[in-house]
Amino acid sequence: MLHKKEFPSPLLAWLFHLSVILFKPFWSCLSALVSICIATTFERRRAWKLFFKRSLLISPLLAVCLLSLPFAVVGFIIRCILYMYRNPYRLSVKHTSFNVQSCKKINEYGVATLNFCLLPEFLSRFNNLSDTHSRAKEIGQRIILDQMFYGQRNDVNDNEDIQLSLRHCINNNPPAVMTGITVHFPNLEFLCIQEVWQSNYSDLLVEELHKIYPYVIRDVGIYGHGSNYFLLNSGLMFASKYEILDVDFKYFKTSCNQCVYAGKGLLMIKVLLWYEDIRTDKAVVGYLYSTQLQSYQGKVKVIDKQLDDIVKWTKEFRETTKRENDVIAFDILSGDFNFDNISPGDKTVREHELFDFYRDEGRQSPGTDHHWTVGTEMRQHYLYEDEVSKPEGLKKCLESPLLRQQYIVDADIEEASLDSIVYALPKTEISPVGGKRRIDLILYHVDYPVIPTRYNFVTRLSRLTDHIPVTMNFKLPTNFD
Repeated sequence: MLHKKEFPSPLLAWLFHLSVILFKPFWSCLSALVSICIATTFERRRAWKLFFKRSLLISPLLAVCLLSLPFAVVGFIIRCILYMYRNPYRLSVKHTSFNVQSCKKINEYGVATLNFCLLPEFLSRFNNLSDTHSRAKEIGQRIILDQMFYGQRNDVNDNEDIQLSLRHCINNNPPAVMTGITVHFPNLEFLCIQEVWQSNYSDLLVEELHKIYPYVIRDVGIYGHGSNYFLLNSGLMFASKYEILDVDFKYFKTSCNQCVYAGKGLLMIKVLLWYEDIRTDKAVVGYLYSTQLQSYQGKVKVIDKQLDDIVKWTKEFRETTKRENDVIAFDILSGDFNFDNISPGDKTVREHELFDFYRDEGRQSPGTDHHWTVGTEMRQHYLYEDEVSKPEGLKKCLESPLLRQQYIVDADIEEASLDSIVYALPKTEISPVGGKRRIDLILYHVDYPVIPTRYNFVTRLSRLTDHIPVTMNFKLPTNFD
């Protein structure tokens, strides 16, 4: 059964709404109060405005926080109790005359992995991002506009700027794979999204995505003392043009540092592509998985165990949801993996058995990426520099080895920590690993191989997130024609 509501009964939903009324005033004021004290680099350039804002708002916000605290405590207790009965996700379905996608064969599919950093406002500011409410809406608008005016084109956007390279695929018949950096998103049937952690920002994003994508999996997470201390959910979201048949979510039982308060895990989806034969109910289906792994793990080896879970869970999900008449067209795993293929400190995870089952199109071999790849983790303290303030400018910087390492984290991490990633200074001379920390990946299962046609790094969301979105367009093998 697909869960279309957060709670299995109207009474539980009403009680949860009551807990929100009790808790939200305190939480909103606390977030605003702390946010005023955490200035982004953009706000520091306007010190007079920041001083005026703090002088005017700190006292009244503090007063409201103190007055609403007793109600918030009651509301939080009610929430924690109700979370034990909450469904692990919610399927939002909205059909319009524009977003209806009939189940039929198409020549090419597109998938994206996108990290939006839509945390509560004060937490977003630790990543040097602000105004999360407006960012959520604008992110959705930019994606939808590209799908309306760029993604519908037969030729890929920015075609003249994309490198053409050949890679060995299926049947020794290597097609041309267009790779490179683009300003606009190509046509995308599936969006695998991370870091949408607050419901009101999720509402804004889903409202925009539904203009193109009728099916959205949202509010994904399992709340409890062992998963997230009843605080942040997984942050995962999934949008699809095709009907969703099955969904499951499992959270990682191994985590550390700040991630113990966020119920990160693996979102698993089965979609219906088309019916091969309606009379026999023979359907062609696709599997997609979205995840976000441990960040800043330091000396604790957490990611290895999380990759073990992914190998196990993806196999179990396929086995339990595949019907006798199903034909699997593809199996795609994507997300924010928080490690790269080059850094010496990531050696054990890049050699994990997961990569025996899933292929990374950007990887030439363990420890070596293809020359056309770029990093996807931005230097947070440089997000508001003029050179990267617009999609076109960010694209030019990613194409320049010297400028790229100014704005993208280097793939030379010995130990993943705030000091080595967030606070590390850019190199002054060009380095072969400069700006090459590629942590956002799209992988496809070797047992269900697809034929990649485009693999792009997209700059459309400059200044709206601290990650570079990654997209892959692909065709199915000849036996699906």
